[in-house]
Amino acid sequence: MAAQLVAVGVAASVTAAVTPASCETDGEAVYTAAAVYGGVTYTDTRRFPIAAAGHSYTGPVWSWAEDDSSAAAAFTCERCGDVQTVASTPTAAVTPATCTGDGHIDYTASVSFGGVTYTDTRSVTLPAAGHDYHAEWSWAEDCSTATATLTCASCGNVVTA
Repeated sequence: MAAQLVAVGVAASVTAAVTPASCETDGEAVYTAAAVYGGVTYTDTRRFPIAAAGHSYTGPVWSWAEDDSSAAAAFTCERCGDVQTVASTPTAAVTPATCTGDGHIDYTASVSFGGVTYTDTRSVTLPAAGHDYHAEWSWAEDCSTATATLTCASCGNVVTA
């Protein structure tokens, strides 16, 4: 006579152990089921990989050298706090000051990070220089009066005094 198979339902307890993924390292979820029947413990385990999330960097925080000769963009991962800093040598566009009007130097720093170009600018005011007058004198023949003609060496402005 053939043996009969009888299915018996036994309640199992399930435990979970999760090693979370980080930005750079995979994690894993491990589930273990255990059931006891007739004084014997039966177990089964299932493993599920958790893929590394990758970094998620925020837009840059710029820092500049005091003399504007260099700049750096710092990118911070929102998940793990990793900081990546990219250096830049800024370019300068100069609009010279005149005798009566301010000029400026516009500095532009650019970096590439994660396939994206980021740019920051700074502007420094160059104060108006003021006139640099040089006098040329004209005297009356009898030296009773004199007239000064002032000419700015920088812009050519003429004033008669």
